[in-house]
Amino acid sequence: ARLGVPRGEPVFDDAFDLFPAASQDAYISVCNAARTHRCDKPVCQPQLLVYPTGDALKCFLPEFQAWFATRNPGRSTYNCTRRQFMDELALYRNDTSTGLSSATKSEMIGFIDGDLKYVSIHIAATARIDAATVDMAEVRSVFDGFIFGQNDVNPPGMNNAFAASGTWVWVEAELGTVSGFYSGLMIVFPVAFFVLILATSNIILALYAIISIGLIVAGVLGFIQEYLGWSLGVAEAIAGIIVIGFSVDYVIHLGHMYVEAGLGQQAISGFEGL
Repeated sequence: ARLGVPRGEPVFDDAFDLFPAASQDAYISVCNAARTHRCDKPVCQPQLLVYPTGDALKCFLPEFQAWFATRNPGRSTYNCTRRQFMDELALYRNDTSTGLSSATKSEMIGFIDGDLKYVSIHIAATARIDAATVDMAEVRSVFDGFIFGQNDVNPPGMNNAFAASGTWVWVEAELGTVSGFYSGLMIVFPVAFFVLILATSNIILALYAIISIGLIVAGVLGFIQEYLGWSLGVAEAIAGIIVIGFSVDYVIHLGHMYVEAGLGQQAISGFEGL
């Protein structure tokens, strides 16, 4: 979508409320749990969901609580009024002297028309950015499992969290391409078999030809999976379709020359087809 073009109407959780002490504790608890949550997928290096560095996980609330206590001696975010909490949070969001930048806080603290609609936690995952689609989909399942587990124990108003990333959008696009490739296989092989029957007028030869095409495709894709370690992604799916096209073109010429040759000339015609 182009910048500035509406992408839909956001729907916010009307029950969301960061002010209660239980909600603040829930936010901090999620931050602490994310730091140590395990990711047992091979693409996660080390076997943690979040990098074990200080800036890999950004949670604004502990910093805001310290900032609030400095500005309001004898007070904390747990024993103030709702109005004071929200007013101070809005000031903290725009304060340029804090550890988190104003741009980062603007993304993490969602004031819309003066009302706090959402808060977020920024996480740098350990998964490699160049990981295969299927591997990233597994990491996404780990994220979702972690979030859903936290939602199960968090209080009302803080139990509707979800994980979001631009990477997940690309993962969905790649999964769609791969799914389209498998659907294409189910369509192209019957069509290719029908074309081979028309070209050769010999169902047995067409059967041998389609088996040859299947083995060519399986050999190429199997090689890149087994020996190169490439999982099926966008590039591999597109290449797979091209391989099918080339193999059909190659085999159909051989089959046609074989049929056109007279008895005893099939071997010579096969070389001519090559």
